[in-house]
Amino acid sequence: MGGKERISAILKKMPPFNTLDEEMIARLVPQLALEKFPRGTYIFRQGTPSLQKLFLVVEGLAEVTVAGEQGAATVVGYRRPGEFFGETVVLTDATYPGSVMAKEDLTCLVIPREVFESLIYHNGGVAAFFSRTLLERMRSLYEEIVAEQAGETHGRAESPLFRRRVGELMSSPVITCRVHDPVTGVAALMQEHNISAVVVIDSEGQPVGLITERDLVNQLIAERRYRLEECSALEVMNRRLVTINRDAYLNQAMLEVIKHGVKHLVVTDRSMLAGIVSIVDLVKARSTGTFWIAHRIEAQQTLEGLADVSREVDGFLSALVAEKASVRDIFALVSELYDALTRRVIQL
Repeated sequence: MGGKERISAILKKMPPFNTLDEEMIARLVPQLALEKFPRGTYIFRQGTPSLQKLFLVVEGLAEVTVAGEQGAATVVGYRRPGEFFGETVVLTDATYPGSVMAKEDLTCLVIPREVFESLIYHNGGVAAFFSRTLLERMRSLYEEIVAEQAGETHGRAESPLFRRRVGELMSSPVITCRVHDPVTGVAALMQEHNISAVVVIDSEGQPVGLITERDLVNQLIAERRYRLEECSALEVMNRRLVTINRDAYLNQAMLEVIKHGVKHLVVTDRSMLAGIVSIVDLVKARSTGTFWIAHRIEAQQTLEGLADVSREVDGFLSALVAEKASVRDIFALVSELYDALTRRVIQL
């Protein structure tokens, strides 16, 4: 498909342009362009002059960051297929208030300022769409500012644990297998990609289970529940999937891991499989390493060992205070750790 044909096909599928008639789309096509940005490329940086273009994501993922007074960049959002960026200064000569980088290989439909200006002036439906989206983003930004100011009121400085999002940490694309794939093939995937878990998907690409190295060892070698040459992914997979949205913060991921006693979280985006995060990923993301306690609780085989870990849980509280976490976050995390300790005591 040629460039013009592809642009026409995109416009006919992408809101709000799919509401335009054929004649209007035909007039738009020659004025637009498709631009590709390799992963890691900045489309624009904070403080640089407006390119006077609106960027609509066709393929890939764009990351939006804002740098504070100290120069530290904070991820404030992502733009996915069907979403746009650059809207804040497209109609002005102002500088960009944030930076946008291609988190994955990115393809954008680029609309020049004069074309966009004419489009929203002559098409009420298009103008209403962008107005609604901008208002929603302003509302979200307002809520973020209010939450941040409330935190500062209580003397809380931002901690990476409570500001970084799961999407920044997850492994993607996810290594998957089908429910009827042989486990020998699943084991080969783990060895080939040097991973400890494979997500099992159904015919529609939806995650339905998880197979870990431990599952294979326990069920096929230690317990010998199935014959290796006849066993499929469906028989050994763990159906108890714990999912989390890619926009959730790392402290929410920590809570899910501790609460459910799992080693992996399946990451979703708009109900679709987007990535996977392991307990090791979360441990590596911590500056203090205190999250390792949750893993140590599950690994203990004696009550004496748990008693030692319980003292580390007390130290966990001090670590969270040092990170200037909020009282609510501290209470929730420590409560989940003590619940995990209680569950392990009962098991032993």
